[in-house]
Amino acid sequence: MTDNRKHEIEILLQGYEEEFERYSANSAEAKKYLQVGAYPQNKNLDVIACAAMMHVVSIIYNLDEAISKS
Repeated sequence: MTDNRKHEIEILLQGYEEEFERYSANSAEAKKYLQVGAYPQNKNLDVIACAAMMHVVSIIYNLDEAISKS
């Protein structure tokens, strides 16, 4: 794995951890964030972890869009 790739993964992990902390302090916000979309939230999954991971997914999707439009 290249140093660049390691750095990118560290940034994504940091984003996940920050959002996990933020949603842990406000679980209602996490639930609201997960209500957006075509499919209902799986009730068996941790709401806080899912919301934090959705933030990471959003970062990745937005990065792809920025690279594609460049």
